[in-house]
Amino acid sequence: VNLDKSDTTAKIGEEVTVRVQAMSMTGHRFPAGFSQERTAYVHLTVKDASGFLVYQSGYVVDKPHPDTGEMAPDGNLDDEDLEHVRAIVDPGNNCFLPGGNPNCANYDPVNQTSSYQNGFGPSLNGHTNQVFDAGPDEGPDLRVYSGISKGLVLFRNELTRIYLPGASIGRTGADGKPIVLAKPHYEETFSAAFANTVDNFRSLQPLTPRVFPYSIKLPTQAELDALGVTLQGPLQVHAEVNYEHFPPLFLRFLARTTSENGPAGHSMQTVNEAKIDQFIKTNKAIATADFTIQLGQ
Repeated sequence: VNLDKSDTTAKIGEEVTVRVQAMSMTGHRFPAGFSQERTAYVHLTVKDASGFLVYQSGYVVDKPHPDTGEMAPDGNLDDEDLEHVRAIVDPGNNCFLPGGNPNCANYDPVNQTSSYQNGFGPSLNGHTNQVFDAGPDEGPDLRVYSGISKGLVLFRNELTRIYLPGASIGRTGADGKPIVLAKPHYEETFSAAFANTVDNFRSLQPLTPRVFPYSIKLPTQAELDALGVTLQGPLQVHAEVNYEHFPPLFLRFLARTTSENGPAGHSMQTVNEAKIDQFIKTNKAIATADFTIQLGQ
């Protein structure tokens, strides 16, 4: 990565553009494979000469994960998801619930029983697809699909599922009724078996430079005065690429779908919060770049 194409000067209250140029030095797309295993992202910071943080993207925050048993922040950032990418992690249809589960394939309303039934697929047995959501900082989707020059730069290959008109996506709407599509639709999925296509747009082609601009609005003098801050030039820009073998978002999906609340109706003793905390590590700063921007009034 390098920052050489960035603006060289900036003024308080005006917009400055930082440009991260990234190039894969591998013999294949970076990252290769499917995104649930391998994700890389750019952590970008802009600070003044005193260290005051003006802007950042691609960051994590230490917080609890009560859905998998972590009730308070644990001081570990390696087990945290990027603030820009979120997902509603539904464990799926547990067909062994007392009183049965109407969402399962062979639900018996008379006897109020249900059980897992082969051949009906994940939409009626087990989990359906999860809902991905762009987080703060105008997230990756607006950057990729709408051309917004800010927010997370994320490198990965997305497993996606294409739905045709008339198909049910396996979730209910606000009215409680199943969502049946009137037009084609596609969305990212955690499950390789559930996907029917792959979107490689976010991964880097080998030996092909690609520029990612960040349009950053510097605070006005009035805003700085309200904060009691005086920006000291020059601005220091730092970019680093961090690499995740297993993003926490995916591992917590596995933890929930293989727990006693998942489709099997009992714990499969695979992934849990303790294992996530013990084993997951982010490879930080596999590539870095620094740049200086002169600051004017």
